[in-house]
Amino acid sequence: MTLDGFTLSRDGSVLFTGTVTCDVAADVHVGMTAQQGPERRFVSAFGSTKVGCEAQTANPIEILFAPDPGRFRRGALTVGIELDATTCLDADGNSNRSNQFGIVEWELARPAR
Repeated sequence: MTLDGFTLSRDGSVLFTGTVTCDVAADVHVGMTAQQGPERRFVSAFGSTKVGCEAQTANPIEILFAPDPGRFRRGALTVGIELDATTCLDADGNSNRSNQFGIVEWELARPAR
């Protein structure tokens, strides 16, 4: 998965854009949790999407994070990422499932005017 960016909007939501590329065709579920702030102003939001990932093709994805209550602000954003991919491997329909997890830190810039 390639992280292209996290864009902060004026309403305090964050839009993630990126791509998922698979070695073989797979159904991929991408789940993300975004968190920001110290305890008193802590905000978080969850977002997810499903992708029918074609082999050797960059498949674009977008996930919107809209915290409720609260809003994201410019500054450090911590994002937990889970990828869950299921592939069909043989003529009998036996499938293979794999999970990958990761955490990234991203610096949110001021929203565009």
